[in-house]
Amino acid sequence: MQPTRNEHLLFIEINKVLKLVEKYTEIILGKKEETDGERYFLTLINVTVILFLIPLFFLHFYFHSALLPIAVTAVTILTLLILYYLVRFKNKLFFPKLILSLFGLIALDIIWYVEYKSFGPILYFIFAFGTLIVWIWKGPMLKALLSFYFLNILALYLIDYSHQNDTINYFIYANRTLDVYLNFSIYSALFMFLFQKIKEDFNYEKERAIKADVMKSAFLANMSHEIRTPMNAIVGFSELLNHETDNQKRKQYIEIIQSSSSNLLKLINEIVDLSKIEAGEMALSPVVFSVKDIFEEMHNIYSVELVHRNKQAVSLQFEIYPENVVMQTDPFRLKQILSNLLNNAVKHTSQGCIVFSCKQVNDTLVFAVKDTGTGIPIEDQKKIFDRFIKFNYLNKNNEGTGIGLSIVDKLVTLLNGKLWMESSWGFGSVFSFSLPYDETVVLPEKMISMEESRTQKSLDPIDKTILIVEDDEFNALLLKEIIKPIYTTFVHVTNGQDAIDYLCQNDTIEIILMDMSMPIMDGYMATKQIKHLFPNIPIIAQTANAVMGDREKALEAGCDEYISKPIKPAELLDLLRNTVVK
Repeated sequence: MQPTRNEHLLFIEINKVLKLVEKYTEIILGKKEETDGERYFLTLINVTVILFLIPLFFLHFYFHSALLPIAVTAVTILTLLILYYLVRFKNKLFFPKLILSLFGLIALDIIWYVEYKSFGPILYFIFAFGTLIVWIWKGPMLKALLSFYFLNILALYLIDYSHQNDTINYFIYANRTLDVYLNFSIYSALFMFLFQKIKEDFNYEKERAIKADVMKSAFLANMSHEIRTPMNAIVGFSELLNHETDNQKRKQYIEIIQSSSSNLLKLINEIVDLSKIEAGEMALSPVVFSVKDIFEEMHNIYSVELVHRNKQAVSLQFEIYPENVVMQTDPFRLKQILSNLLNNAVKHTSQGCIVFSCKQVNDTLVFAVKDTGTGIPIEDQKKIFDRFIKFNYLNKNNEGTGIGLSIVDKLVTLLNGKLWMESSWGFGSVFSFSLPYDETVVLPEKMISMEESRTQKSLDPIDKTILIVEDDEFNALLLKEIIKPIYTTFVHVTNGQDAIDYLCQNDTIEIILMDMSMPIMDGYMATKQIKHLFPNIPIIAQTANAVMGDREKALEAGCDEYISKPIKPAELLDLLRNTVVK
């Protein structure tokens, strides 16, 4: 049976009301997916209890001539409003939970005392309050507050038992019946509502866990494919390189190995960056720089990329207004955002042009990457910034993991900006983002840095010995090959204890390359002991761990500099020269 027009209109109106309720619920409680679970639940408790205390206040006002129950209810509502503000907007948890537990129980005791003691309905709520304590506390605080709760019940019992003659009775017994059942209904509705929310939260978290498990499986399958693809090329062409005698083919194989290695490193960096951002561990290094310099660098890189992809027909341009705009933010992260957007534009554009731009709009700089590529259908646009989402339109996107745009979204947010897009199928896309802009920021006068001057003074080979502390034989060999242009002599040991023993017997070491993860004695402990015994020998930490805190941990142990693996030869050579002349 088809619904009538009136029924259809009624359904639409009900749907509008529900969406309105959902909207204001989100405003009051915050977005569940963006709010810590404990904070969300505590906010929900405060709001729910306030809403149920309001009718209770009027019930006290109607049934009792005594002022105290009315005053206690009013003060409780006011206190809960303050706690709601602290939890919802100030992100405080421990103090509001403690006040809620202690003040709530004391307020209930006062109402119990003036509201006919055990003759009244308040014991129902005191019982239910105990379950609330169990829900919001854990560990030693839970034990302490439960002990206080049961001692409180014992105290109520002793007061009631020893002062039976002082118990105030209802003037009219019918009032007691009405009071008990009305309050019982309110308390029941309150806890049914709360436990319904708890049930919803449980189902929500369960669904999230299932979804996360599915995503994890999909992610592992995707990563396995994405990692194996470049690794297959690296291993395969390395094997062929051993038997190939044709110089042209050897050169081609080396280029493929280098390209595959770069793709593999990019994949690993993207995964690490995503995990850092989601864990709140992404460190920013804001400096003042010229936007034009970055745009010229991006133009050079992606002009070559278009040639590499045999897309010379695609025009690559950039526009900046004002032309010499200077800003202060993290240039590396800005380049990372632009690289991801330009990389997508290059992949999906076969003819026409790609234009990336920057223009000042009030107190922001609006960046945009516009292409004439495939475009994105409307149904896919809502999911385009989700993790591991990859759309292969017209077979133009056979590479990547689908996390590039997710990283862009999170990086823009991290830089206090906003990201949006416009696209239509067959007519290209425009990805735009805005970043804060301060017109008063100026570019410092260009001058030769201390590092540059050191490098200029230290180009000749150094006739001294370098100590390589590295447990992996191949990494040690790689380091030896890299440092040959400036160090003619080097010594290799495989752990921190051997390094200390060698230094105690030889005084020829000028600098130490220290791996931080080794057996017997790791680099952190070895560095501390070496700096105590030989404080003037510079130590450069080199490690495969490149997450936030590793650099600080190495420097705190006593290292003078830090470099993360995979090591770039030019970067290591500059670091060695600069460290030696400090």
